[in-house]
Amino acid sequence: MVALGSTTTAVSHSTTKKHTVIFRSFHGGLLASRTDHPYRDYIYMWDNITSNDIEWAASSVQGIGLLRRPWRGRLSRAFNYIDGRCGNMLADQKKSSDYHDLLRILRSRLQAVLDRLGHVTTDTFTIQVLVATAQRFWLEIVAALDYMDWVKPVMDGIKSLHPAHRAEHRIGTFTWDVGVTQLFFKAQIPVFFIRPWESFANQVILRVIEPSPPGTCITHPAHPFPIVFDGPPSDPKKYVAQHRCLCLFQGYRDPFNFHTVPSSAVAPSSTSTMLPQNSSRTGPICLDRDVSHRLDYSSQVGRPKHKKNANNISRDKFSDLHGDYAPLAISAWSEALSSINEESERAQTLSPDLVATAYMFPDPRIITNVNAVRQKAYLRQLDHSFDALKYRATAMGSEASPLRPQQWRDLLALALKCADGPSSSKLKSSSSIKSFKAAEDMLGSCMRDQGVVVQLVPPPSSDDHPFDVHRGRQLIWELCELNFRYELLALDNRAARDWEMPLAVSATMSAINDFASDRQNMILAVFPGGSLIPSAGEGVGDGFGGEWVTRRERLRNLQELMRGWVVPLPGACHGLLGMTESEGSLKVEKALAAHYAQTFFDFFGRPPILPCRKPVYDH
Repeated sequence: MVALGSTTTAVSHSTTKKHTVIFRSFHGGLLASRTDHPYRDYIYMWDNITSNDIEWAASSVQGIGLLRRPWRGRLSRAFNYIDGRCGNMLADQKKSSDYHDLLRILRSRLQAVLDRLGHVTTDTFTIQVLVATAQRFWLEIVAALDYMDWVKPVMDGIKSLHPAHRAEHRIGTFTWDVGVTQLFFKAQIPVFFIRPWESFANQVILRVIEPSPPGTCITHPAHPFPIVFDGPPSDPKKYVAQHRCLCLFQGYRDPFNFHTVPSSAVAPSSTSTMLPQNSSRTGPICLDRDVSHRLDYSSQVGRPKHKKNANNISRDKFSDLHGDYAPLAISAWSEALSSINEESERAQTLSPDLVATAYMFPDPRIITNVNAVRQKAYLRQLDHSFDALKYRATAMGSEASPLRPQQWRDLLALALKCADGPSSSKLKSSSSIKSFKAAEDMLGSCMRDQGVVVQLVPPPSSDDHPFDVHRGRQLIWELCELNFRYELLALDNRAARDWEMPLAVSATMSAINDFASDRQNMILAVFPGGSLIPSAGEGVGDGFGGEWVTRRERLRNLQELMRGWVVPLPGACHGLLGMTESEGSLKVEKALAAHYAQTFFDFFGRPPILPCRKPVYDH
């Protein structure tokens, strides 16, 4: 091992290399090592998460929770720090557009991770991965900012090294890569060049040092992280594999287009993304967008039209919810369902999959359209198992798919059939046992992973009163929101136009600038908190049923999202969403709602679940 001093000569650095490749070389070496360095205020960006940092959910699901508020506050402060620096750097027009794009992409990825940490209740392993992902993105952004702010100017001789960036303030790096050694030396950052002692001829060797194994200074996590790459550390494919793996944790999967591939059918790959070792799944996750679901006008020429039977769809699905537990409809969306043209050309041409007639969460009409006894039983079961249903949809290892209405009825009626659960003395009939087992299977294998345990049936109740009306409306509103958000994700996955990465973009950039992540970020921008899961603190006026100031921003984001669909926006949707709630703006709002409902029907063969007004609690 050789430490390069100030008298060592290094060859000049080629300025033709992409910034995205260069700054990664400084990723570790720029870390602060002294207490007077400003990055020491963010020392927690190198800390690990333990179970003590998680606020466990008090629900039917044991083993899931949210990152505690103090930790979320620290991550937020770290984000605000780099956000300010990114703003200044993006305002500098002298920097290359590639560099600006890199900062925007990394910043948006970091924001998506922080939003998910703040809204989605999940298991310990996923929280640990998400925090590590946020830390990684933050460090990459810091490294990119430092590289352009002072490392590259020092290397190019434009300015001298600032005292705050002296070598003793930096950890430096150990490397056997000659190129990295040259870069670090020219930037005046400590570097230790590792070489086999046999390669030296006439040099004086004071001591030969055997490198220590990583285990001497690294504590392995309680949950083993997946191996996402097996190859040389300098291979660019490593960076690609890391980001593809992180996308599995930070994004939401489309449950209407999800499948697994058995291990025996998958060839080994150095960049395959595998689940943790204790997962019950048999193979890697496949999140590729199925192009067979995409609307391709050219492929439909000469195809026979498939006539839909309108009688197969209950007419109440084309109208707003009604009943004691139904939330109020949003005026601009109230006519969207009734305006659906069941005989539209696209509706007659496309053949929806069988899964398209299912629902990721129970159809609210299953509850609102039954008698009082069933309503109470269904709402009690839903209230008890809602966290399990959300975890089923968001868990990284979940195989859950949408269920047919009758399957949801069976699950919601579980308390009527199974009393206290499978071990209860009341559960004697074989049909009840089968119902309980079927419900477990419907929830998916994710409940058996990562130490998560679910109690499917609520405790027995002797309360003869009807289910609380306000709580019931809150549950129905949340069902509407969850179905609407996941259905928008599924529709965009089918209707969005393909996007091709320019050939000039490097493999490194393509790893983080992927089409699916960009589209998903646009979808999340439509909803409060950037999440498909409504948060407990989501206000009455935050969504599509709120005041115009906030509603306008949601509508503009939805409008921009739908511009990217292969189905053209009708002329009425192109109008201006003004600063005030004018008649013209309301017409655009209604047109956007109608266009969404029609497009969803064309692709899925059924009306969508639309958002409602969030109930206001009357004291």
